[in-house]
Amino acid sequence: MINYNCSITIYNTESRNEYGEPSFDTGYMTKARVVEKSVEIINERGEKVLSDLVVHIPLKRTSIVVGSKILTSGKTYLVLSVDKPKNEVGHFRDIKLICKKYE
Repeated sequence: MINYNCSITIYNTESRNEYGEPSFDTGYMTKARVVEKSVEIINERGEKVLSDLVVHIPLKRTSIVVGSKILTSGKTYLVLSVDKPKNEVGHFRDIKLICKKYE
């Protein structure tokens, strides 16, 4: 059982402007487990990227996608990867987000 002891705000991407920059919706708050941990992943372009944050959120929040923005502890992060890890008996336990600091 994961202890969701933090609160984060998730902003999903609504659209992009003429320069290709994302615009985000108003966002919603949810409980989460936030761990500052570096994880190496392969992004959508096949490049190796080192993340800054791993976030676990309850399964009920399924609308989050790659490219969403997360605000936690006054810092903003961009979601690089969305995964649903399974527990020992094969059931999904939560949603795991790999995030990179967003300027």
